[in-house]
Amino acid sequence: MADPRPPREDYQFLADQLAGLRREIASGQEADGQQLAQSLKKLREQVAAQATVIETLTAIADSKYAEFTTHVGGFVGWADSVSVALTSPTGRIEIHWGGALNGGEGYFCYSVRGDRSGTIVSRESLLQNPARRVAVTGGASFAPSGSAAAIVDVPRGESLTVQLHLCSSLSFTTFFGGWVLARVAP
Repeated sequence: MADPRPPREDYQFLADQLAGLRREIASGQEADGQQLAQSLKKLREQVAAQATVIETLTAIADSKYAEFTTHVGGFVGWADSVSVALTSPTGRIEIHWGGALNGGEGYFCYSVRGDRSGTIVSRESLLQNPARRVAVTGGASFAPSGSAAAIVDVPRGESLTVQLHLCSSLSFTTFFGGWVLARVAP
């Protein structure tokens, strides 16, 4: 029976083959590590994108609302009223505003102010635009109301304040109540 061990020179051949296999395994592990790193990078990007989508959907679903129901009157010109605060990740907000008055005539307007950018929409610009202001007149026995809505472009990610403003042209005008609602628009 022949010796099952290969001759010495064959040992060197096996050692070379073993060294080659080790190099292949090492390079395979590096490739797998690179693939894993790329997969992790893509996964992180997808998670970040999903987080942005969730943040935007949450912001859109969150309506900010404020109202007053006490009688306000005895002034001519402007009176500041209730306000809401929000931040828009989309760069757009939807605003609804209005109210009721009795005895006289008045306007419901709003303003939008950014913490960094200052006035974005002024109450005066709304007063001068009949399509955007809410104008109401009424008698002593009837309290008419009105409302309107608008989409406004705003800076993304900036803290905003949306405020309701009352404007009276007669000192006996009485505002019975008013409201403002703001939310992120898609």
